[in-house]
Amino acid sequence: MNSSQQPHSGELQHEAEHARPRNRSAVMTYLVILFAAAFLLLLLSYFMQERVNRETIGTLESQSVSAVQTLDNIMAENQRLVEENQHLEEQVDQLEDDLSIVRGQLAAERNDLQASRDKEEELYLALYAMDWLREIQGLYEKQYYKAARAMILEFEATGLPEALPGTSLHTYDGSDILSPEESYQAIVAALYPDGLPEPTPEPSPAP
Repeated sequence: MNSSQQPHSGELQHEAEHARPRNRSAVMTYLVILFAAAFLLLLLSYFMQERVNRETIGTLESQSVSAVQTLDNIMAENQRLVEENQHLEEQVDQLEDDLSIVRGQLAAERNDLQASRDKEEELYLALYAMDWLREIQGLYEKQYYKAARAMILEFEATGLPEALPGTSLHTYDGSDILSPEESYQAIVAALYPDGLPEPTPEPSPAP
């Protein structure tokens, strides 16, 4: 029984010795494949990372260019707004100058208008006073002295004697003619040699 087992164990040892190199070769081949796969994976990862980096750099450069363009646009817009603001300030200054001139012109026109109104009123009062003087002279020349005195008192009560012109309007044969004021004073002096009487106060209304 032992003799039959020895050849069998020898064969097994022989097969084992021949199987070891083949197993080593297979392991080495497997390791080489694994190393190659790992290398390929690393290389692929490197290229992918490079691609991502290039895309990121391209995006950053594009964003940088866009930011620079935006900044340039903002600076240009700011410069335009500054120029427009300066132009508007110049227009405001010009309008203020024009407004000041217009105000001055309006003030001068108001003064001229007021002076014209004052002159018109002065002429109207002078004309009205001259009409009173004409009637008083008519009564005086007709020797209606009582009526002339009464009209003089009424004339004085109106305050219009002050509106009589104090200068002569015409000359005749080189001689100065009395002014309306002087003519009136001459009539008053003739009819009231002692001066005009004091005005009678108006009676107060009864309680």
